[in-house]
Amino acid sequence: MTFAAALVGLLVAPALELRARFAPAFSHGPFVLEYARVSALVAEWSAGTGELDPFGVVLWPGADALAEIAVGEIDFAGCSTLELGCGTGLCSLVAASRGAIRALATDSNPEPLELVAAAAAQQGLASVRTEVFDMCSDAPLAHGIDVLLAADVCYSERIARALAARCAQASAAGVQCLVTDSVNIAREHFAHELRRLGVDFERANLTRSFLGHAVSLDMEVERSCTVALFKIAGRPRPASD
Repeated sequence: MTFAAALVGLLVAPALELRARFAPAFSHGPFVLEYARVSALVAEWSAGTGELDPFGVVLWPGADALAEIAVGEIDFAGCSTLELGCGTGLCSLVAASRGAIRALATDSNPEPLELVAAAAAQQGLASVRTEVFDMCSDAPLAHGIDVLLAADVCYSERIARALAARCAQASAAGVQCLVTDSVNIAREHFAHELRRLGVDFERANLTRSFLGHAVSLDMEVERSCTVALFKIAGRPRPASD
């Protein structure tokens, strides 16, 4: 029995299974593990009766875009990365596959982290680490980070503002931040909070084609979407005396 098969039996109901997915931008890997059918979970979550957040256990367009952009802009060899709201953890898996010495995937929910750990184990990506972390909490960011990554996490004003605050903290510590958003629910709250905090950033809108989970329909859908990219440079650290 494979690690993923064992994980299915431990974590999800028999009606739900995991599947490996190669992201559109990474047809040769690494792959992520996602839930194959989540429409029932979405219905339960929407009705307030579900305990599992179904939106972090499938791959989203913003993650596909961010991972591809990051590979083009960052030399991951020897880097330490932090992914906030990682979901299926594509960005962390890609960073590890490109030589990151530590790719820390974090999420406020433990279920997605189990998927990330299983995907990393199956592909021999030993530098991937997982940790439950709520960016809206008062807990400090991980130390020793070179790059902060976050994709499609701005699902509410509260989370968007918290993410902006985390990016401000990271930038002040010299950490480069890359953030993408394809859902456009609280995107402008994120941008507004960055400005309020005095964080300089570059912004671009990218048109992407994405073939992936339709979530509420339990089917594959190819769709065109606009992905907003935010690039925040790490501020130079003050010289020590």
